[in-house]
Order: sequence, then structure tokens, then C-alpha cells
Amino acid sequence: ALSRPRATRLPCAEWWCRCGDQRENYPYRASVDYHKSHPAVKAIAAWCKHAGRSPPEVRQAPSPCGYRTRGKFAVGPSNQSEKSTVVGLFRRGSWQVVPAEGCASNHPDLVSALRQLQWMLDQLQGTVKPYDHSAVASWHIRDEALRYVELTMERSTGLVQLVLVWNGRREGSSFPMSLQRLLDTLWPSEQAHKSHYLSWHSIWVHWRD
Repeated sequence: ALSRPRATRLPCAEWWCRCGDQRENYPYRASVDYHKSHPAVKAIAAWCKHAGRSPPEVRQAPSPCGYRTRGKFAVGPSNQSEKSTVVGLFRRGSWQVVPAEGCASNHPDLVSALRQLQWMLDQLQGTVKPYDHSAVASWHIRDEALRYVELTMERSTGLVQLVLVWNGRREGSSFPMSLQRLLDTLWPSEQAHKSHYLSWHSIWVHWRD
């Protein structure tokens, strides 16, 4: 008998994400399946039935994958080098950050923006420091470092709003040199370079001091 080929292990399996199985094990084949599983929709469907009305229609997405348009990701050092940066999620049961771009739940435009951000951080290796979440008493560390990022895709344009969570205290109106270098790389002022960075809707900086 032929054995079924084993599914490729995605990086997000490190935090027990099951996105790779969604296409085969998608639980919502019809509206009634969603009515039964979602508490609020279930209550609305029951009220509609009691009132003699049709339950709310649930529109099926084109694919059970690629639906996530917002992602909050941790930033940490790579296993290979403390100066290298990894953008992703924490491995289950640890503070180690593992890549998240392979997660099938993420929208393709979100994945593209995440890869672009990762590429830029690779270019700035040694300039932009990743935050070490596993360091002893890390919550007391005030060294300048990129701690978290949040990406939110605008469905109408496919552009992504980027929020940088920067570790350290802001002094006056100027930015630290490493953060300014990152912003200049993400959003270049020269018109000639902007064509290479079309992913961003806007870029925001939040300070963690």
C-alpha cells in the first residue's frame, strides 16, 4: 500500500500552530458549523430561529489559509549570532524567538512585508540590536534594542502599517542613531529608492522605557 507523504514541518510548529493542517481539517464547511462553534454567533442564530428569521449568513473565505491580516511578533537574537535578528514568535515554553514568516495563516501581503522587514534588519546587522528576552531580569534592561513589531495590513490597498516597539528611553525630540538608521532604511527620503519599499502604509514607533 502507498503511504501518505508526510507534511513538511513548518517553523510555526515550534509554538504548536496547526496552520499546515487547516486545509485538510477545516472545521467550517457550512454556515451552521460556524453557528455551533462561535458563542456570539450561536446566540444570534438561536435568537433568529426563535423569532422565525433566517440565521446570519457566514460567507466562506476563498481559502482556509492566508486570512490573518494582523500580526504581533517578537524580535530576538538568532541562535547563530547574537548580532543577527529574528522576527517571529516565542518557541513554546521558552523566550527563544523563531521565524514566523512560514505560517500559512498569514496573508501573503503580510508575509511579504515581514520578509522585507527581516531582510532590512539583516542589512543593519550590528547597527540595530535585537532585544534579548531570555536575559536575566530582562524587564530591567534599558539598552537600545528592537523589542517587538506589529504589522497590520489594509485590505483595500495591501499596504502594511508597521509599529516598532523600541526598548529604551527617548531623550528629547531626536531618535537614537540605530533607530534612525532603521527608519531611514524602511522609509527612504530619496524618491529614487522609494520604489523598492512599497509595502508600508505608515510606520509608528512606541517606546518601552
